[in-house]
Amino acid sequence: MGADGLDFTFPRFKSLWFKVRPKGTEFNNLFREYHDAIRDEQPKTASQYCLAISSMHKFHNRFNEKGETVRLRYADVTVDFLKDYERWMLAGADDKGPEKRPRSKTTIGMYCRCAKAIFNQALVCGLIEKDVYPFGKGKYVIPTGKNVKKALSAEEIGKLATYSSEVEAVQRARDMFMLSFYCNGANFKDLCKLRCRLPLKAASS
Repeated sequence: MGADGLDFTFPRFKSLWFKVRPKGTEFNNLFREYHDAIRDEQPKTASQYCLAISSMHKFHNRFNEKGETVRLRYADVTVDFLKDYERWMLAGADDKGPEKRPRSKTTIGMYCRCAKAIFNQALVCGLIEKDVYPFGKGKYVIPTGKNVKKALSAEEIGKLATYSSEVEAVQRARDMFMLSFYCNGANFKDLCKLRCRLPLKAASS
């Protein structure tokens, strides 16, 4: 097995010998390919992948003799790498000031799930072997944040139902919340897609 976590093959040997790096053989490359593929239809998800690889590059913090960033390889992202990365994020990551701002486990989990998705694609494409895969039981387990949901009391809902504000933005926010409540907790994105359709008789008149 080579230094990049891949078994020896003649096509790979040829590409490395002639210094032609095949597309997708680096962890960073597949990240970029996936980002470009979903950028138009899923911009928020694509942005998350961009933030994830940028964060891991900062942690990797390696440069060549020309001062260029050394791209992450699959073999670099090991169980120890991910555990150290998690501790680095919890300790304040790359904040330069004296007061470090710890990243939440939710953020760490989102970034690591992006990395896991890229590894899954690499497995499917045959770019890595299973023994290089760093996620799962007995390896690196992605942390999950605590999402504590607190329900409002009937009294609090009553106060919101009768609340009125002279500030248009505040009143609109209150109206949208109550609409979601009356629609059994409908997602706000779904509420924004609602359209008013008049009855056929009313429309014809």
